[in-house]
Amino acid sequence: VSACVAEIYFCGIRISLTSLVTKSGSTLTLSGNVTVDEVQAYKSDDTLKTIKVGSSGAVFPESSKKMFYGFEYVETIDLKGAKTSAVTDMSMMFSGCKRAKSIDVIAILKKAS
Repeated sequence: VSACVAEIYFCGIRISLTSLVTKSGSTLTLSGNVTVDEVQAYKSDDTLKTIKVGSSGAVFPESSKKMFYGFEYVETIDLKGAKTSAVTDMSMMFSGCKRAKSIDVIAILKKAS
């Protein structure tokens, strides 16, 4: 489990930014404000077969470059529920995903429309 919590104050209001990247069995679940480094920490895990966004959604960072780069053992990436409105760089996002049979990028396509 990789978790990151940051608190910032904006106009006197506390804003909590939380991310949670969890692995259960062969599935990696992304929730909250995820970072590329948090996701990349799992890329060499040869038991990992699926990456998905949790039921509460996940916010991708402005630079999501190489987020899933090198996940050569992953077969399915499901990004339904990913919030990508702030993303400006998705280059090489899926490069090196050699065994990927299914990549659901509906969230990315919605951003482009």
